[in-house]
This record gives sequence, C-alpha cells and structure tokens, in this order.
Amino acid sequence: MYYIRTKVRNLTSFEGVDSTIVATLTTVISTSFSSFNNLSWLGTACLVAAAATQPLAGRWTDTYGRRRGLLAAGLLFGIGTLVCGVATSERVFILGRVVAGAGGGAMNDVSTFVGADLVPLRKRGVIQGINNIAMGCGTGLGGLVGGLFNKWFGWKKAFLVQLPSVLLGLALCALVRDIPFEPAVKAHQRQFDYAGSFTLPTTRVRLALHRAIYSGYLTYMFTHIAVFAIMFYIPIYLQVRGSDPTHASLRFIPQSIGTAIGAYGAGLLIKATGNYIFLSAVSHIFLCPFVYLGMAALGFGGMLVTTIVGLISAVDHSEHAVVTSASFAFRAIGPSTGISVASLIFPNSLIQKLHIRLGNSSEIDQPIEHIRRNFDAVLDLEPHVRAEVGGAYMQSLCLVLHVIWID
Repeated sequence: MYYIRTKVRNLTSFEGVDSTIVATLTTVISTSFSSFNNLSWLGTACLVAAAATQPLAGRWTDTYGRRRGLLAAGLLFGIGTLVCGVATSERVFILGRVVAGAGGGAMNDVSTFVGADLVPLRKRGVIQGINNIAMGCGTGLGGLVGGLFNKWFGWKKAFLVQLPSVLLGLALCALVRDIPFEPAVKAHQRQFDYAGSFTLPTTRVRLALHRAIYSGYLTYMFTHIAVFAIMFYIPIYLQVRGSDPTHASLRFIPQSIGTAIGAYGAGLLIKATGNYIFLSAVSHIFLCPFVYLGMAALGFGGMLVTTIVGLISAVDHSEHAVVTSASFAFRAIGPSTGISVASLIFPNSLIQKLHIRLGNSSEIDQPIEHIRRNFDAVLDLEPHVRAEVGGAYMQSLCLVLHVIWID
C-alpha cells in the first residue's frame, strides 16, 4: 500500500510545484507578453480547466480504472507544461495552462480515490494529510524553483525543468500492478455516458442536497477563494515593495510547511478521536490572520483534511469517488472565482489611484496604460513618480486583501 501511495504522491506534488511557479512568476510572465493588465488569465485558465475535468474523474476512473485515469491525467499535465515552456505568445501560454489544469486537477482527484480504496475511513485523515504534505513540499519548492530558474535561465525553463520528473512519475505509476479498481475497458465502456457527462450534472441531486455534502462543498469553495487570491497577489505585493521573484518565492515556504503540519496533524487527531467537526471549526479560526501565511496555512491544511473526511463519511463507499471529484471541482471553482474577483477589483482600483496620484489630464492616460501593461516599467520611472505609482499599487493590493478577508 505504501509503495502505491508513494508513486501516486510523486505525481500529485507536481501540481503544487506548478501552482506556486505561476503565482511567483505572474508579473514576469505577463510583463514578457506586455499584458500585465490581463494577468488574471494566467491563474484562472488552469483552475477553470481543473473545475471542468474534476467532476468527471470519479466516474471515469470507476469505469476505466485508477491507473489509466492517473496516467491520462499525468500525460495531459505534462503536455500542458511543455506548451507553457515553449510558448511564444500569451494565447499559447494560456492554452498550455488549460491543458495542464485539466490534467493536474484530475491527478489530485485520483490520488484521493486511491487512498479511499486502500484505507478505512478512520485512517483516511492521515492518508489525506500525507497527500497534503506532498502537495505542500511541491508548493514550497515551486516558488523557489520558479524564482531561481527565472533569475538564471528565464521563466520558460521553470516549466521545462518539470518534464523529466513528470515522465519519471508516469513511468513509476505505469509499473504499479496492484492499484485497486482496475476494471476491463471493454466490459465497462458502454456504462460511461460521454455526452451526458459533459452536458448534465455529474453528482446526484440526492447527494447534492445532503447537508453534510453541500456544506463541505461550500466550505471548500469559499476557503479556496480567499487562499488562492492571497497566494496570487502576495507576490505582486512583495515585488511592489522591492522584492525580486526569488525573494518573493521564499515567503511561500512557511505556507507550505504550515499546510503540511496542519493537514497531517488534523489527520492524526481524527484517527485518534474519530471527530472532525471540532477540528474543522478550529482550522477556520486559524485562517483569520491571513497576513501571516504560515499560520493561515496551518488552518488551511487542517480544513482540507477535516472537510474531505466529513464528505466521504456522509455517503456509502460506492459514492466516494463521485463525491470527492465534485468536491475537488468546488476547490477549483473557488480559486478561479477568487482570482477573477480580485482581478476585477485590482486593475480598476489601480487606474483610479494612478489618476488621483498622477493627475487626470489626457496626457497621463498613455503612461498609465503602459504601466498597467508592463510591471517592469515602474522601475524605469523617476524616483518621485515611482513612489506615487508604488503607492497606487499598494492601495489597490490592500483593497484586494481587504475584500478577500471579508470573504
């Protein structure tokens, strides 16, 4: 069992690496395409694709097997990462993020399914905690790898360097012969309704109306709205304050450590006590002081484990994959919603603050548009103008964080 889990975790950690690479290098990537004002697409493209594929992963792997699902998802993730690494335009890069998101989201799903198939419910929190440790390690390394590779070789190499590890992970998973749920394709092929899967709800209404289920889904969604919007905009905040991408990436290390400790600790407590409701409430209290990324991540990690245990304990084992895949869809909807809302607030506030600080004359419109499109243009301004522009950025970023805190 531990051999199987190790191989699966090798793949799931890559999505953690990928997420913080993009978060750390958002300003660099968008500036290289002269599209800083469209930076929200860099984050939401991946998340929307994940939200689209994750609800399907449960039934698909129930039909065709966990290993086939994991290999297909890993292959999609690798192709998307390759496209990002060779992209010559913003549209090609966003296409790569869509493909990588579709695969990465499904990888997370299947990893959780394998754990549910192998261990009893009471120990499920520990396994989910270990999963989140792997994700946390990837998150902590991703920002650092992205910052260093951008500094030494350019941001594209930060994506290409992931490919050998992804291929190795796929090879290891292909060699595992005893992953559970391995039905024959021919015997089950007619049971999967492709047209219905893409046009109809994938979760039964009876399950969606269950109080434990919909409350868990909403918990995932609203918490991820806040956490991912913060993760997306904190690097911009730090770079406005003078940090380069490498130094900004170091700020994610406490977050990854906190997530890992919170998730594994919650798993151990659930195993010992069998109670997850009290732990879930305590985890959300820790999320309140969101400025301290490590403390917020401690609560976030605990929330991830307690919520998934609550969801799967409310349904029969035969429904675990469906309920889990739908929960991961809400985990993807939350970040895409949070980043979209934040990206609606930030540029509009920035324009307003820049006009207040620099003037409202028509002559200032073109320089302001240039600043919005090219983040590095701020560094070329005269010191007194740079101070005003930096102040406008800070005010807009603080507004985003305040709105997220209200959420």
